[in-house]
This record gives sequence, C-alpha cells and structure tokens, in this order.
Amino acid sequence: MARPRSYAMTEAAVSEEDPLQSLLARLRGAAKGRDVSVQDLVESTGENSFATLLFVVSLIMVTPLSGIPTAPTIGAVIIALIVGQWALGRDHLWLPGWIARREVSSEKFCKGLDWAGKPAAFIGRHTRARLTPLARRPLKVLPLAAILLIVATWPFLEILPFFTTLCAVAVALFAFGLMVKDGLYVLAGYAYVAVLGLIAGSYWLI
Repeated sequence: MARPRSYAMTEAAVSEEDPLQSLLARLRGAAKGRDVSVQDLVESTGENSFATLLFVVSLIMVTPLSGIPTAPTIGAVIIALIVGQWALGRDHLWLPGWIARREVSSEKFCKGLDWAGKPAAFIGRHTRARLTPLARRPLKVLPLAAILLIVATWPFLEILPFFTTLCAVAVALFAFGLMVKDGLYVLAGYAYVAVLGLIAGSYWLI
C-alpha cells in the first residue's frame, strides 16, 4: 500500500507585492530540469497556505496540462483533499503516496507555466485587499463548497474537450481570491459559475 504523505500547512496569505509572479517563479524552480511530481508542488508552496496550493492545482487545470489523460480526475481528487482538510481546520495536508508521486514532464510543466504567464501578470497588477469578508471565515465556506461541487463533475465528464479547463477557471478565481484575500475574485468566481450554468442550461434545453 502506498504510504500517505503529510505536509505542514498554514492559512497565512501570500504577502509578496506580486504574489502570482513570485509563485510562478517558485513553481519553475520546482522543475529543475526534471519531471515534476505532486510532492514537488506541495513542497514548493507548503510554506504558505492551503489556498496557495489550491490555486496552483487549479491553475494547472486551466492550462493545456488538463488535456493529459486522467489529469482531470487526479486534479479533482487533489483539490477535494485540499478543500476537505482545509475546511476541517487541519494544519497538515495528507495525500496518499500514489498521488504525491504522480509526475508530469518538466517540458510540459514549464510550457503550461509560460502559457499562464501573461494572464498572471495582468491579474497581479489588479489585485488588492477588498471585500475581504467574502474570503474569510465564515463566508469562505461558500466558495469552498462551490469548488467541491465543481470538481465532483470532472471524473465523469473528462471525455468532453475543454470542460475541465472551463470549470477550472472558476476554481482558480475562488482559490486566488481566498489566497490574497481579495473578495472581488470570489465574486468573479460566483459570476463565472452562474454564466456557465446558464450556458449549460440553454444547451440542454435546445
């Protein structure tokens, strides 16, 4: 049986002036010219918060890396584990060994980060503390619940092109808002989910 992994985590917010660029730089450093494992990702972000790791995983799911077979299912499991343990107030993240050892090639990983670079630069310039109650207890349970509902669909709808990518945008918006305590991004996540719901509903009614 694969040995579980436990990582010390806190709820400290990322405090850098440009948190996204700093985070992307740390993730590139995790590659180091070799395949990147889930364990590498956790160790490169674990000094910060559950929200940071949640954002990292959702950001990966937004990039073309989500097109790798089984990636949406693995991503959904990881996100569900992060959200569940964060909501329970744990200070350590537990991951099964078989997940912690999952890898993606350094080349694909770095290409995904490069793809996210320009949007990250734009977002970084338009981030500040606002509407913070939406990103703190007790209201933060609402975006966490929404995230769980979103990722629960990924394993069943993995065969639909771009479905995971579209839904992962909402998860990334929620996670980023929680990470930097910017409630405007949390609101954007709700709005995005509402738009997706309207589009999906219209599609099924046609």
